[in-house]
Amino acid sequence: QMNAQLFSGRGVSIDGTGDAVIVDGMQWDSTGAWTISWWTKMVGAAVANRKAWGFRSSSASDRWNFSICRSGDVNQFGAYNDDGSSNEEIELGSNLPLFDGQWHHLVFTVTGGTSCRLYMDGLLVSADGETISQSADMSAADEGAIGAAYDGTGLLAMELADWKIVAGTAWSAAQVLEQYQNPEMILPPGVTTSHLKQWLPLSDYDISGANNLDGLYVQDASGNGKHGLMANGGATFSIPNIPQLGLRSSSSRILFQTAQEVTISSAA
Repeated sequence: QMNAQLFSGRGVSIDGTGDAVIVDGMQWDSTGAWTISWWTKMVGAAVANRKAWGFRSSSASDRWNFSICRSGDVNQFGAYNDDGSSNEEIELGSNLPLFDGQWHHLVFTVTGGTSCRLYMDGLLVSADGETISQSADMSAADEGAIGAAYDGTGLLAMELADWKIVAGTAWSAAQVLEQYQNPEMILPPGVTTSHLKQWLPLSDYDISGANNLDGLYVQDASGNGKHGLMANGGATFSIPNIPQLGLRSSSSRILFQTAQEVTISSAA
């Protein structure tokens, strides 16, 4: 099964009752084009009105929440935007197999404030062309959360890996498919690292002093210093029964869950 865990080696697991990854202080041109990409696996039964992520600007009333829930036997996806004077609830899709215990790649794109698109596992599943009212871009004092709304409500139980916020470009269908088929890539062809505002592989936690999961920082690998913060000590890092396929730095480690002798050699 293809998912970003094959390359990161881990994914963070949040329980839907108190856990979340806090990402305050994000800043990007949200009135223009942007993309959010992440890998996820739902945990347990779906509950109505749960949020996969959310952001709010403190300089205005602009806020975004992305919801994933189940109503009866139908999976529902939606985005909610409010600029303080008007709001849009954008229906992005339904009846997709997200609560099947499998990992899936989701990509949400916004084009110039006029079009939202949702992709799942490399395929376009919904598009909405209504104008999105926003009076200001996301400022550096914003509130944000992954696994919850911006204010920490609507907690969603899920596993998560390879979170990216990309500003200045809405990925094309070809770029989304390329990222899905090649999850080891940081960005698909045609997207530069200057667009990358935040990248949380959610696999490393070697910031000095971060030695427990209550208040643990998860590193931003984009180089912008927009680290995430674990809320609630119940969050854990899931380690799937698959090998770690790559080391990104001298501090990276490989965990061998076996009592057998392991031999490591260097390839010529």
